[in-house]
Amino acid sequence: MTHVIWENLKTDFLKLPDTEREWEDIASGFERKANFPHCLGAVDGNHIRILKPAKSGSMFFNYKEYYSFVLMAVVDSEYRFIFISVGSFGKECDSSILKDSTFWQKINDGTLNVPKPRPLHENLHEELPFILVGDEGFALTPNLLRPYGGTYLNTDKKIFNYRLSRARWYVECAFGTYSGK
Repeated sequence: MTHVIWENLKTDFLKLPDTEREWEDIASGFERKANFPHCLGAVDGNHIRILKPAKSGSMFFNYKEYYSFVLMAVVDSEYRFIFISVGSFGKECDSSILKDSTFWQKINDGTLNVPKPRPLHENLHEELPFILVGDEGFALTPNLLRPYGGTYLNTDKKIFNYRLSRARWYVECAFGTYSGK
């Protein structure tokens, strides 16, 4: 029954953008609200606590020391989920779950109609890609930015990390809202 409900309602409540204009609208929202241009979404994983499945070994046992599966999501600046992947083992890390997702494959093979790289401003010349933002649990790639690590960062890196955290805030709030926290 759940499968039938999902198949009938998923396009109404979880629509992955499929035009360049829709992606540009998302990026405009992040630039306006978080001062982070070219952002197509904030990504994170959320552990859903479960009882230990029979004969599962340690596949569901996560680094937080409980059993879980992972909900991976990409959220826009309106707190809307634009992509989810549910059911990865709790022991898997966020970066590999995203890397194995159909969403990531489509981002990398260019089939999502993501806008082409362009300058951040009309007075600048370097073309920069549209990207996702994530936390330290994700690998840095041409399509995903994460915070600079380390304690002693210069001012530019601190400002970058601050703005990136403002953009990431949307996925954290979306998870908090829907998990009742």
